[in-house]
Amino acid sequence: MYKTILIKDGEIYNIYNGIRRTRDVYIENGIIKDIDISLNIKADIVLNAKKKILVPGLVDAHAHLFHSPKQLGLDPDIVHLKKGVTFVIDQGSSGANNYEAYRDLVYLKAKTKTLAFLNCSRIGIPAGAWSQKGELDDAADLDENTFIKTYTKYKNELLGIKIRLSPYVCPHDPQGALEKVVHISKQLGIRMEVHPNDAAIEDGILFNMLRKNDIYTHTYHPSRVGILDENGNIKRCVLDARKRGVIFDTAHGVSSLSVTILKQALEQGFEPDMISTDLHNGNINGPVFDLPTTISKFINLGMPLQRALYKVTIAPTEIFNLKKQTEIMIDKEADIAAFTLQKGKFDFSDGDGHKFTGNQFLSPEFTILHSEVFFPN
Repeated sequence: MYKTILIKDGEIYNIYNGIRRTRDVYIENGIIKDIDISLNIKADIVLNAKKKILVPGLVDAHAHLFHSPKQLGLDPDIVHLKKGVTFVIDQGSSGANNYEAYRDLVYLKAKTKTLAFLNCSRIGIPAGAWSQKGELDDAADLDENTFIKTYTKYKNELLGIKIRLSPYVCPHDPQGALEKVVHISKQLGIRMEVHPNDAAIEDGILFNMLRKNDIYTHTYHPSRVGILDENGNIKRCVLDARKRGVIFDTAHGVSSLSVTILKQALEQGFEPDMISTDLHNGNINGPVFDLPTTISKFINLGMPLQRALYKVTIAPTEIFNLKKQTEIMIDKEADIAAFTLQKGKFDFSDGDGHKFTGNQFLSPEFTILHSEVFFPN
């Protein structure tokens, strides 16, 4: 930890208007005390940020953080914070039976700011959930009373209810399970997040069950309940859902982002509301790697940098009403990520086995959260 930190010659990027200003930033006891063209101040550490953009720390709105040996999550301080991500939302790694274990390990210990969705299944996502039985293999694990009791107790650190509907997760009556989750969410007045991949539900029924502020995740996954029809057009039920205020999240994942689908959607103006990773121990070594890599894919497919950064800062902060800075300002907490927008030839892969080459890469340089500085490995 440093009592004083001085950043020299960084390009402060205002994500609201896209304006960049080259400034020095002085931080004392975790608070930004001064911003000016040139500051002649001694500090415990001086960071050279020349030709680097400075933005508020990023938000990953979909990741898995339950990093005990029997879970699929990753320690946010090791894999997120060092890459410019200062706030992470865990998406249903734990359920009512093990949320307190998750809470002790992550929410109460991490330097990274975190909140979570509670899994509708009381057991949460089991280890090896891609090839073994999922959390709703036993329908009895979708226990309304247990969920409500745990959610009510910890409601100040929870954001909603999460359900996964893939056949290996929910093999018995997925529509009935979703109806039950809708009922619980209405009863508690909370949003739900739906993982729809390959769900055995008619797409019109699924999308019509989503309400304002509910989240459809894995937006660009290739399946029958995806966002495109057989002709590659955005489905009418999808457009109607967005019009109602349903939120569409990226959540790249192992196999949940097809660059083919993403390109077709972007060409029709269907951008995600948030860019996120679904980062866990099954995709950190590819194809996801981290949030900056995921952002870089969108930039190389034509999304302007300002819009991409908006979807990992301002958008999730407003959607979830997070206590988080979205501008670098005097008298505010130091919550800053520094990046270099590299130019060159960069190879990317999606979750569908396709590869493509881009000419830009958003490379993390350092992260400041309060009084600490973190560097990528």
